[in-house]
This record gives sequence, structure tokens and C-alpha cells, in this order.
Amino acid sequence: MTVTNAKPEDLDALVRLEKIGFPGSEAAGRESLKYRMENFPEYFLTAWEGGELIGHIDGVLSHKTLIVDEVYAPGGADPGGENLLIFGVVTRPDCRNKGVAAEMMRTLLERARKNGIKTAALTCKPQLVHYYAKFGFEDKGLSESVLGGIVWHDMTMKLISD
Repeated sequence: MTVTNAKPEDLDALVRLEKIGFPGSEAAGRESLKYRMENFPEYFLTAWEGGELIGHIDGVLSHKTLIVDEVYAPGGADPGGENLLIFGVVTRPDCRNKGVAAEMMRTLLERARKNGIKTAALTCKPQLVHYYAKFGFEDKGLSESVLGGIVWHDMTMKLISD
């Protein structure tokens, strides 16, 4: 498996994978994925095996410390922000439970630390709280985000000490 930055020519495959990973209105659309890739390329990673896209993880920078719905919109993030907001972690169904998401997450968090990013945050469904806790994320309770009409939990972690 190879983890690398997403490239513009990956966009069609990313859109397909996003729709597999997130049902209905939870999935980011083509324009949102394109915006994230163009404006936050260091924080949009892909995982490949045998020339096939098997996963992606993406995030944006912001001055906000938690994900709120307005940061999902193009222009809702801030390239000068000191916090990484992780929007999507997607692994192709036949590649799940093989360490793909974990490798992408470790790579993304290490990159953010090297770049001096202070914190990372994500939202997840209640059944995934324990998974993200393995990386050091702390459950902060129910999120204000109502993306897709879902109940989300806020998860945060410090990346560098003050």
C-alpha cells in the first residue's frame, strides 16, 4: 500500500469512493472534494494498492477547534488556521480492517505535527468513538454538526504542546 497526496486526476475515483464510504447526504460532492484538494493539498491523502484507489482521508485547516457545519462549505475553512479538521476517512469495503485507514490517519497526523498544527478534530458516529480513541482522540460529546441528519460525536486531540 502506498499513501500519497491526492492529485487532480484522482477526482473521479475519489468521488466514487466517497459515495461508497458515506451514504446519501453524508458524502461530500465533487466540488467540495475538488476545493479541499486544491486548497489543502497537504491534508488530502490517498491510499493505493496495485494501481487501485483503496482509501482517502481529507481535512482542512481552520481557526475553529471543532467541526461545525459551515466549515464544510467551500470557503468555510482557513488556510492560515492552526487546527486540522478531518472531514473524511474512507476505505473501500473490501479493504477494511486491514490497516488502510490507520496508516492514512498516522500519516496525516504526523504531517500536521511537522507543520506545527496545534490540534486535530473530527466528527464520527457513536460506534466509531473507540476507533478514533486509539489514535489519541478524546470524545468531547455530541457535536453541533448535523451534517446528513446524523448524530455525530466531536473528537479532538492535541498535536503539539503549547
